[in-house]
Amino acid sequence: MTRAEVVLHQPKASTTPSVKSNTFSSGRIDYVVAGTVNDVPTSATPDNGSDTCILSSSFAAKLRLTPIPGTDKTITLANSRRVMSPGMVRVRWTFADENQSHELFCWIIPDCFSDFILGSQFLQATQTFTSFFKSRIKKIFDPRPLRLGLIGEGKQYLSGYLAPWLTAALADTGSDIMAISLEYAKSRSMRINSAPEVRVPIELPDGKVVWTMGMVHDIPWAIGDQDDAKMECDFYVIENLTEDVILSKHYLFSLEVFSRYSHWFLKSDQADDPSFCGIRLIDDIVWDPEALERDFLKDGESFVVGKTFQGKHP
Repeated sequence: MTRAEVVLHQPKASTTPSVKSNTFSSGRIDYVVAGTVNDVPTSATPDNGSDTCILSSSFAAKLRLTPIPGTDKTITLANSRRVMSPGMVRVRWTFADENQSHELFCWIIPDCFSDFILGSQFLQATQTFTSFFKSRIKKIFDPRPLRLGLIGEGKQYLSGYLAPWLTAALADTGSDIMAISLEYAKSRSMRINSAPEVRVPIELPDGKVVWTMGMVHDIPWAIGDQDDAKMECDFYVIENLTEDVILSKHYLFSLEVFSRYSHWFLKSDQADDPSFCGIRLIDDIVWDPEALERDFLKDGESFVVGKTFQGKHP
């Protein structure tokens, strides 16, 4: 059984026809979060496909930050390739037009395509994709190469049907593209279009490029068993992809998935390293990041995540 496959199961018959959409892979539109890092104005990348907050080596140098001794480690990217981080640094992040500051522990990635990346745990902790989406997330026109920002282990999975299979797809706001692994597509006998126009370069967080193997077209995808969210989507095919199925930022934000379909989310296992994205509010309130990784409940065909986020005083 592959990671994304929950169970082989035929979906319920639907009386609602699927809606065709091929617009969820794009490098022309981006989404950013304005704020400051150590009082330096910054447009951060909100990437819940990253299990940690990330700082580029050039931005760390600009801020005159040096890694905490002994924190160097390898980080896995979307194509299973590993890069070496020289270590972790501590920064102060403040959302634009907000007074509250947050102290974050961030890993440095050399030549990272984004100066500053806000990771999954912090985005969930601060309700950036739900309660504060309209005030914090800015949509911008920024033509550039397609990117896939998955860093480390995936964190937020969405339960739904991909063709006839009940599947857990990674919701990745750091990804410009809808993606599927070559191995998963072949195992499901999906017809892969390998024409030159769909074999395109995809930029990874360290600036390196991986080429797609092609595309699978018109694959029915539905969140949970919600007929009104059922669509036929195209997915770029990538060899050695660390996840079986990835949903792009354009899909997630266009459908307001984090607020409208939050009950269909499930979470992966806890990260092995509890310091991957340490989070602490400056005002002496320490939030417990481990609470973000707690209980999920399985109920028949659906999964419900227990969303607890506890505060404690030091």
